[in-house]
Order: sequence, then C-alpha cells, then structure tokens
Amino acid sequence: MWFSLASLLSLTLLVSAQPVLAPDPVSKPAPTYKFLSGTVVEVDAANLVVRRSPLGKPPKIRKFRLTPETQIEGILKTKARVTVGYTSSEDGYTAVRVIVRLPPTKQTSFRHRTIGRTSSSRAVS
Repeated sequence: MWFSLASLLSLTLLVSAQPVLAPDPVSKPAPTYKFLSGTVVEVDAANLVVRRSPLGKPPKIRKFRLTPETQIEGILKTKARVTVGYTSSEDGYTAVRVIVRLPPTKQTSFRHRTIGRTSSSRAVS
C-alpha cells in the first residue's frame, strides 16, 4: 500500500516537473497566397496575363500586377506554362511568385523502331 502510494506520488511529481515547451518562434508561417496555373497570354514590365482553360468550362483570363518584390523563377515569355502565387486586394491581383514550368521533354522509345530497310542493311542478291 505504501509502495503504490509512493509510486503514485512520485509519478505525479515527475509529470508536473516537466517543462512546458513554447512554440518555436523561428519557424516560417505558411504562405497566405493562392495559386493559379495556366499559359501566359501577355507579359510586360508591370503586368502578367494568364489564361487557364479547365476542361468543360470557358477559359479564365486573369491579369496580375508584377512588383519589384515578385519572385520570378525561369524565363517569362508568352505561351510559357506558369504557376502564379498571388494575393488579391481591392486593386486587383498581385503576383507574389511566378514559376515558369519547363516544356515536357520528348521521350524516344527504342521498342518501336522503324520497320523496313535502312541504308545500313543491304539485301544480298
């Protein structure tokens, strides 16, 4: 009985003696902007126009302001595929981050070679 009471008391003291951990102030907050992916229709020094064409719906065209704080990853030009992180305000949409996606690479398959005679194969007569 004394043993169980003593172990319960020591366990209570052990749990209450644990320090309370404060949240880490160094961690970065999650971005608060929204994303839109599409194709660049028009680009100049101050604006970026992106068209998004979802299946079964009419295309959406959205105009973003580019500021000196806008981070652009890649070469921004018309017909490029982009993902835009943006914020909205009363003045419109402001691009915070623009990521230019690379075009898909063409993969050549060695399974499907051309059938027929090539210049290196000669018929023996």
